[in-house]
Amino acid sequence: MIQQVPVTELKPNERNPRYIRKKEFEKLKKSLKAKPHLLNLNPIKATPDGTIIAGNQRFRAALELGLKEVPVIYSEYSEEDNEYFSLLDNSHFGEWDTDILANEFEPIVLENLNIPFFFPEPPEKDEPKPLKLDNDVCELCGK
Repeated sequence: MIQQVPVTELKPNERNPRYIRKKEFEKLKKSLKAKPHLLNLNPIKATPDGTIIAGNQRFRAALELGLKEVPVIYSEYSEEDNEYFSLLDNSHFGEWDTDILANEFEPIVLENLNIPFFFPEPPEKDEPKPLKLDNDVCELCGK
């Protein structure tokens, strides 16, 4: 069950295996600032003592943005299961369907969400063939 929890009741996981670069962190903060209610769709997961097992970067972004509460789901599973989930949540299975990305989403949306999608380079135009004038003679073949 999702609960709105004061940020002061949560603590980052010191064993968090992921980090975020400054540029991506700024994008995360920008996204969170624009639509903080969407945290409810992917709440922070924590142990009963408030240690975060999934959502450490979102938590950090929420703190920097001055949010007082964040949505949390408390895990009732074993320490081993929580650790496994932490790794699983941070791994990225599957691949992007580039056709759907290209045809259904605006590039700026993908960029803002840090979705690694590369748009193909525009095809190079064929170089025009040089015009051959009637009085031109090839220096190599004489024609």
